Amino acid sequence: MIDDTHHAEVDHANPEAVLAGTLCLMSCFTNHHCPQIAQKISHNLAVIAFQPSVSVEFKRLCNQLILHWDGLATRMAPGIAPRAGLDYSVPTGVRLH
Repeated sequence: MIDDTHHAEVDHANPEAVLAGTLCLMSCFTNHHCPQIAQKISHNLAVIAFQPSVSVEFKRLCNQLILHWDGLATRMAPGIAPRAGLDYSVPTGVRLH
């Protein structure tokens, strides 16, 4: 189980700080296949994707990774609900090069 008490200190306005924490969680996941870690990774990627300073390309990458980590969490623990209802997609009409 993940201790969420320290997450209140994270500066969600700083995508680099959230990304650093997410990369750490991804490393932890390789040793501890915990569905809550996968779910937290997905959450952090959503925080990053919703930042206005993040490029459209990076938002799309985050979207793909969110789907991967949500799927992984729900396969590991069917009681964990995916982040249904949140739209991480790139806005309509936006072209990637």
